[in-house]
Amino acid sequence: MKNGHCPMCKSGEVYANPTAEFRAGPDLLDLGDQVTFTPYVCRSCGFTAFYFQDMEDMEDLTKDEAWQKVSQ
Repeated sequence: MKNGHCPMCKSGEVYANPTAEFRAGPDLLDLGDQVTFTPYVCRSCGFTAFYFQDMEDMEDLTKDEAWQKVSQ
């Protein structure tokens, strides 16, 4: 999505709004402190993705047993 193309429908109608931040506290993601995401939305199919604004917020992801890597 960050490259401007939707991974679901391959459309180039992808929009992001960093000022429309989505904040998630520890109850939602169980990553400790509050983290902030930027939403990306495909205007063609409606697919939505949220990306961490600060990549350092992901450091605890591999330390928590509840988060498991998805295999391909």
